[in-house]
Amino acid sequence: MRPGSAGSKTAAHHLEVTEGAIGQLPARHRRRLLVTVDGAGASHDLIDRLEALGRRPRQVGYSVGWEAAERERTAIARVPEHAWQVAIDAAGRPRTRTTHTDRAKDGQEIETAHVVELTGLLRDTDGHTNPDSDALAGWPPALRIYCRRERPHPGAQLSLLDHADGWRYQLWCTNMPICRPATTPPG
Repeated sequence: MRPGSAGSKTAAHHLEVTEGAIGQLPARHRRRLLVTVDGAGASHDLIDRLEALGRRPRQVGYSVGWEAAERERTAIARVPEHAWQVAIDAAGRPRTRTTHTDRAKDGQEIETAHVVELTGLLRDTDGHTNPDSDALAGWPPALRIYCRRERPHPGAQLSLLDHADGWRYQLWCTNMPICRPATTPPG
Protein backbone atom coordinates (compact mmCIF):
# COMPACT_ATOMS: atom_id res chain seq x y z
CA MET A 1 0.00 0.00 0.00
CA ARG A 2 1.17 3.49 -0.80
CA PRO A 3 0.43 6.53 1.35
CA GLY A 4 -2.29 8.88 0.13
CA SER A 5 0.37 11.51 -0.48
CA ALA A 6 2.28 9.28 -2.97
CA GLY A 7 2.73 10.76 -6.43
CA SER A 8 0.23 9.54 -8.98
CA LYS A 9 1.88 10.67 -12.18
CA THR A 10 5.38 9.25 -11.96
CA ALA A 11 6.61 6.19 -13.79
CA ALA A 12 8.66 5.16 -10.74
CA HIS A 13 5.53 4.90 -8.58
CA HIS A 14 3.60 3.01 -11.24
CA LEU A 15 6.48 0.58 -11.69
CA GLU A 16 6.69 0.07 -7.92
CA VAL A 17 2.95 -0.60 -7.63
CA THR A 18 2.90 -2.92 -10.67
CA GLU A 19 5.87 -4.98 -9.51
CA GLY A 20 4.51 -5.07 -5.95
CA ALA A 21 1.15 -6.36 -7.20
CA ILE A 22 2.82 -9.04 -9.32
CA GLY A 23 5.01 -10.01 -6.36
CA GLN A 24 1.92 -10.67 -4.24
CA LEU A 25 0.67 -13.32 -6.67
CA PRO A 26 1.58 -16.93 -5.98
CA ALA A 27 4.49 -17.91 -8.26
CA ARG A 28 2.39 -20.40 -10.23
CA HIS A 29 0.02 -17.55 -11.24
CA ARG A 30 2.77 -15.25 -12.52
CA ARG A 31 3.39 -17.11 -15.79
CA ARG A 32 0.54 -15.50 -17.77
CA LEU A 33 -0.52 -12.02 -16.71
CA LEU A 34 -2.70 -9.25 -18.04
CA VAL A 35 -1.83 -5.86 -16.58
CA THR A 36 -4.32 -3.03 -16.98
CA VAL A 37 -3.48 0.57 -16.15
CA ASP A 38 -5.58 3.67 -16.70
CA GLY A 39 -4.33 6.70 -18.59
CA ALA A 40 -2.75 8.26 -15.50
CA GLY A 41 -0.24 5.40 -15.46
CA ALA A 42 0.72 5.45 -19.13
CA SER A 43 4.40 6.04 -19.70
CA HIS A 44 7.19 4.78 -21.91
CA ASP A 45 8.97 3.46 -18.80
CA LEU A 46 5.93 1.40 -17.77
CA ILE A 47 5.43 -0.09 -21.25
CA ASP A 48 9.14 -0.90 -21.55
CA ARG A 49 9.07 -2.62 -18.14
CA LEU A 50 5.96 -4.63 -19.00
CA GLU A 51 7.63 -5.73 -22.24
CA ALA A 52 10.72 -6.81 -20.27
CA LEU A 53 8.58 -8.70 -17.73
CA GLY A 54 6.91 -10.53 -20.62
CA ARG A 55 10.02 -12.30 -21.82
CA ARG A 56 9.98 -16.10 -21.60
CA PRO A 57 9.01 -18.04 -19.58
CA ARG A 58 6.48 -15.39 -18.48
CA GLN A 59 3.80 -13.90 -20.74
CA VAL A 60 2.66 -10.39 -19.85
CA GLY A 61 -0.12 -8.76 -21.79
CA TYR A 62 -1.11 -5.19 -21.10
CA SER A 63 -3.87 -2.72 -21.72
CA VAL A 64 -2.77 0.78 -20.77
CA GLY A 65 -4.56 4.10 -21.20
CA TRP A 66 -3.09 6.34 -23.91
CA GLU A 67 -3.23 10.13 -24.18
CA ALA A 68 -5.26 11.66 -27.01
CA ALA A 69 -2.62 14.21 -28.01
CA GLU A 70 -2.49 16.10 -31.31
CA ARG A 71 -1.22 13.19 -33.41
CA GLU A 72 -3.93 10.90 -32.03
CA ARG A 73 -6.67 13.49 -32.62
CA THR A 74 -5.41 13.86 -36.21
CA ALA A 75 -5.54 10.07 -36.65
CA ILE A 76 -9.09 9.92 -35.24
CA ALA A 77 -10.18 12.59 -37.72
CA ARG A 78 -8.78 10.46 -40.58
CA VAL A 79 -10.83 7.37 -39.61
CA PRO A 80 -13.63 6.82 -42.14
CA GLU A 81 -17.05 6.29 -40.56
CA HIS A 82 -17.34 2.75 -41.95
CA ALA A 83 -14.15 1.70 -40.10
CA TRP A 84 -15.72 2.11 -36.65
CA GLN A 85 -16.90 -1.26 -35.31
CA VAL A 86 -19.70 -1.62 -32.77
CA ALA A 87 -18.27 -2.22 -29.30
CA ILE A 88 -19.54 -5.32 -27.57
CA ASP A 89 -20.11 -6.06 -23.92
CA ALA A 90 -18.81 -9.02 -21.92
CA ALA A 91 -21.67 -11.19 -23.22
CA GLY A 92 -20.77 -10.42 -26.84
CA ARG A 93 -23.76 -8.13 -27.43
CA PRO A 94 -23.51 -4.60 -28.87
CA ARG A 95 -23.17 -1.98 -26.15
CA THR A 96 -26.42 -0.08 -26.09
CA ARG A 97 -28.21 2.34 -23.84
CA THR A 98 -31.90 3.02 -23.45
CA THR A 99 -32.34 6.62 -24.39
CA HIS A 100 -34.91 9.30 -23.77
CA THR A 101 -33.31 11.95 -25.97
CA ASP A 102 -34.15 13.43 -29.34
CA ARG A 103 -31.68 10.98 -30.99
CA ALA A 104 -34.12 8.12 -30.63
CA LYS A 105 -37.69 7.44 -29.59
CA ASP A 106 -38.39 7.06 -25.88
CA GLY A 107 -37.06 3.78 -24.58
CA GLN A 108 -35.30 2.86 -27.81
CA GLU A 109 -31.95 1.11 -27.60
CA ILE A 110 -29.16 2.92 -29.46
CA GLU A 111 -25.57 1.92 -30.08
CA THR A 112 -23.44 3.87 -27.70
CA ALA A 113 -19.88 2.74 -28.35
CA HIS A 114 -17.60 1.91 -31.24
CA VAL A 115 -13.93 0.90 -31.53
CA VAL A 116 -11.22 1.27 -34.14
CA GLU A 117 -7.51 0.53 -34.31
CA LEU A 118 -5.36 3.64 -34.88
CA THR A 119 -1.95 1.95 -35.09
CA GLY A 120 -1.62 2.14 -38.88
CA LEU A 121 -2.61 5.81 -38.95
CA LEU A 122 -0.13 6.63 -36.20
CA ARG A 123 2.66 4.77 -37.96
CA ASP A 124 1.86 6.79 -41.10
CA THR A 125 1.05 10.24 -39.72
CA ASP A 126 1.71 12.17 -42.92
CA GLY A 127 -0.43 9.85 -45.04
CA HIS A 128 2.43 8.86 -47.35
CA THR A 129 4.05 5.75 -45.80
CA ASN A 130 7.08 7.82 -44.84
CA PRO A 131 9.27 6.07 -42.21
CA ASP A 132 10.17 9.47 -40.74
CA SER A 133 6.48 10.10 -39.98
CA ASP A 134 6.09 7.09 -37.65
CA ALA A 135 4.54 8.55 -34.50
CA LEU A 136 5.15 5.23 -32.72
CA ALA A 137 8.86 4.96 -33.52
CA GLY A 138 10.73 3.85 -30.42
CA TRP A 139 7.74 2.01 -28.96
CA PRO A 140 7.67 -1.81 -28.93
CA PRO A 141 6.78 -3.31 -32.33
CA ALA A 142 3.88 -5.32 -30.87
CA LEU A 143 2.24 -2.19 -29.40
CA ARG A 144 -1.11 -1.29 -30.94
CA ILE A 145 -3.30 1.73 -30.27
CA TYR A 146 -7.10 1.49 -30.11
CA CYS A 147 -9.78 4.12 -29.72
CA ARG A 148 -13.25 3.75 -28.29
CA ARG A 149 -15.89 6.37 -28.87
CA GLU A 150 -19.16 6.57 -27.01
CA ARG A 151 -22.07 8.92 -26.70
CA PRO A 152 -21.61 10.62 -23.36
CA HIS A 153 -24.32 10.42 -20.76
CA PRO A 154 -26.39 13.58 -20.25
CA GLY A 155 -24.45 16.19 -18.28
CA ALA A 156 -21.00 14.67 -18.94
CA GLN A 157 -18.09 17.08 -19.15
CA LEU A 158 -16.60 16.94 -22.64
CA SER A 159 -13.19 17.91 -23.99
CA LEU A 160 -12.86 20.22 -26.99
CA LEU A 161 -12.36 17.14 -29.22
CA ASP A 162 -15.54 15.60 -27.81
CA HIS A 163 -17.54 18.79 -28.39
CA ALA A 164 -16.60 18.81 -32.08
CA ASP A 165 -18.70 15.77 -32.98
CA GLY A 166 -20.55 14.70 -29.83
CA TRP A 167 -18.52 11.54 -29.15
CA ARG A 168 -16.29 10.94 -26.13
CA TYR A 169 -12.98 9.26 -27.05
CA GLN A 170 -10.77 6.97 -24.93
CA LEU A 171 -7.52 5.50 -26.20
CA TRP A 172 -5.45 2.59 -24.97
CA CYS A 173 -2.42 0.65 -26.08
CA THR A 174 -2.02 -3.10 -25.91
CA ASN A 175 0.30 -5.91 -26.94
CA MET A 176 -2.47 -8.52 -26.84
CA PRO A 177 -2.79 -10.62 -29.99
CA ILE A 178 -5.59 -9.78 -32.37
CA CYS A 179 -8.55 -12.09 -31.80
CA ARG A 180 -10.62 -12.80 -34.86
CA PRO A 181 -14.24 -13.79 -34.32
CA ALA A 182 -14.96 -17.41 -35.01
CA THR A 183 -16.79 -17.98 -38.25
CA THR A 184 -19.33 -20.65 -38.93
CA PRO A 185 -18.55 -22.74 -42.00
CA PRO A 186 -21.21 -22.54 -44.72
CA GLY A 187 -23.82 -25.28 -44.94
